[in-house]
Amino acid sequence: MQNINTCLDKLDKLSETSEWIKADTPGLANEVLAFVESLLDIQMCPDLKETFRRHNGLFMGIDIFNLQTCIISTLQCREDYTDNKRRRKLRGALVISDDGSGNPILISNTGQLYLFHHDDITYEILESNFITVFRNYLSGFEDE
Repeated sequence: MQNINTCLDKLDKLSETSEWIKADTPGLANEVLAFVESLLDIQMCPDLKETFRRHNGLFMGIDIFNLQTCIISTLQCREDYTDNKRRRKLRGALVISDDGSGNPILISNTGQLYLFHHDDITYEILESNFITVFRNYLSGFEDE
């Protein structure tokens, strides 16, 4: 079973030989991550934190925003989604991406990824944990 560092190492290696794999942004210091957690009153899941330590944004099947965009998007979601159902989900979560149609993709402090639908008050769970998304993406390169 691959852990997050093994996945990140594999992605880094793939990015050296493939122009379209985006994994070339420098990582962030622990102090920056701690500040963001305090600012947003969240605890990032350990796998996401480690990913940000290595890369400030990358592509792993979904486009993971850089941390500045994550902060802005999270604050915007908190302002836009005021219904109780999604407000509870937003508490402690970070927006890390979107689906290209204006629907934010969030990650909980346990690593669960879910999609908020902007046109109604529903959301769906995309994956039970962050590393599974990574593993699924990297599995497509196993024969290369």
